[in-house]
Parts: sequence; C-alpha cells; structure tokens
Amino acid sequence: MPTTQLRLVTPTQRRSVHERVPDEQVINLAVTADERLLLTVGEAARRLGIGRSLMYELIAAGQIETIHIGRLCKISIDALAAFIEGRRAEVTGGA
Repeated sequence: MPTTQLRLVTPTQRRSVHERVPDEQVINLAVTADERLLLTVGEAARRLGIGRSLMYELIAAGQIETIHIGRLCKISIDALAAFIEGRRAEVTGGA
C-alpha cells in the first residue's frame, strides 16, 4: 500500500529557510491510500459529497448498486464510478 510522508511546520515566527525548527512545532504525518473495494453507505456518501439520506434514496431508487454481506450493506468503488458515468451521460445527452 503506497504511503506518503508529510512534514508540517506550524508557523510561530519568521525564520530563515536554513534555521532548525524546534520539534514541538513539527507535525509528522503518514498518508496511506485507501485501497478498499467496498465502502459503507456513509463512506460512499462522503466520497460523492452527499449526505447519507440522499445516498439511501439513490440506493432505494436503484441508481446505486449495493452488495450485501450478511447484514452489512456495502457499495463498491465500481458502483460509484458507474453512477457517476450514468449521471454524466444524462447531462451530455448520452453522447
């Protein structure tokens, strides 16, 4: 899984580029890509930038395909991509 390392420095005063930054002013982050194939309804809604209620409406209307694993309702990344492509085709008139 690819990881990106970031080093954020909180600005407290002007300093030269070569001046050492005190450790208490540094935040180290590791960002890892999300490679999961299935998302919860809430996660899928956040990816689309909509609320959970609207996501459930889209699911109920059959516009977004779900996968049930036991009692869990999951949405595949492919289902989100298909929904977006379908909406794009509607806007462009199917061209």
